[in-house]
Amino acid sequence: MVLIGILFAIAAPAWQAFLNGQRLNTATDKTFSVISETKNRARQQHIPYEIGVRQASQQVQWAIYPVGADPINQTWQNLNDGVKLLETETTISKKDNIYRIRFNHRGEVNGQWGRVTFIATSGGHTKRCAIVFNLLGAIREGENRPNQDKNRCD
Repeated sequence: MVLIGILFAIAAPAWQAFLNGQRLNTATDKTFSVISETKNRARQQHIPYEIGVRQASQQVQWAIYPVGADPINQTWQNLNDGVKLLETETTISKKDNIYRIRFNHRGEVNGQWGRVTFIATSGGHTKRCAIVFNLLGAIREGENRPNQDKNRCD
């Protein structure tokens, strides 16, 4: 029994880190695809669209809607459990506790561009982010790296 306890004590942190990484990757991948979907809707329908991301209690949620629509009345979807929005490192525009990325009718970013950053709810220093990095709406994924200045997600 002691041997099993020792093995468990060694393996548990590594397993938790692995699960956290998987949860963060899933959340970032979903955010990446939702941002792309918002951009495509704006381009296809020739009207400005917006993606909203918010921390609602223990869930990170997202919604896609035309610019001018009331975000509160939209159908909000949950990201996977186990992640939360790292608001101190989320740099996109924020209004009424909703982080927003707007795309004009051509699918170009209309306003501030930046990143949406996630961390695991169970702790750890791992961060993942979805980054809109130019006015054309180009998107990439990022993560923090050890020994990086301020351990930012880039």
